[in-house]
Amino acid sequence: TASLLNATGMPVRARASFLVGAVFMLAGTCPLPAVLRAHALIAGFAAVFVLTAALNLRLIHKKCRVKANYLKFVLLGILFVIPTSLAGFMLKNLLLGYLGNLFSLLLVGVAMTAFEVLLFAVFGLVDLPPVKLPRFKKRGKGAAR
Repeated sequence: TASLLNATGMPVRARASFLVGAVFMLAGTCPLPAVLRAHALIAGFAAVFVLTAALNLRLIHKKCRVKANYLKFVLLGILFVIPTSLAGFMLKNLLLGYLGNLFSLLLVGVAMTAFEVLLFAVFGLVDLPPVKLPRFKKRGKGAAR
């Protein structure tokens, strides 16, 4: 959303939205570690991204004056985080003992991305191009390689 605001001639407003989110993150750095411990930084970054995106979407909506139909997309995207996270958590616990940290992280990241894209495609939020599988030609009886 920030790059869209920059392209429409509103870089100062985009920066202001980011700074508001950053202030909320800094304000949360004192109380959050007591509750969330090591996950406080992740929660702080999530708050920055969500707040910045919300403020930027509001500015884009005002600037473009077009009725935006992104509410369904955003709400379903938020709901899709729950099953994707659960699937990733279970897959991580399953693979960690066999593959180690690095390969488990890579495989779980790819699997979660694919799962999220498939959820978006199943619910009609994105259109995936058809996948063409290669066709294998049958060889004649005399052709043996």
